[in-house]
Amino acid sequence: MVCSSAARAEAVRVSPDLYTTAQSHGVVRVIVRLAPREPGPQAIAEAQNEVLAALTGTTHRILQRYAASPYLALEVGADALKVLEQAPNVLTVVADFPLRPMGSGAPQ
Repeated sequence: MVCSSAARAEAVRVSPDLYTTAQSHGVVRVIVRLAPREPGPQAIAEAQNEVLAALTGTTHRILQRYAASPYLALEVGADALKVLEQAPNVLTVVADFPLRPMGSGAPQ
């Protein structure tokens, strides 16, 4: 069986770099993209709840739940990354990064 590089990329839900960061720093900030069963806020909330229930007992902290978008912002340990990688309703897990507010003037 021959797999395209796009198909292989989709198969990797959690980048190995995230595991490395979690192991060296204890936790890593991530954005989790979910696959709700159907469109709408209720389905998004259900998908979020399922993922969070699966993370029970792992090192994780909720940073943000999005009501209208199928995403979660989390801080997770390597044990939680393993759970996210196996979760059927998780599409991808990518590194999060802090955003700085835009100022009204020139940088100081």
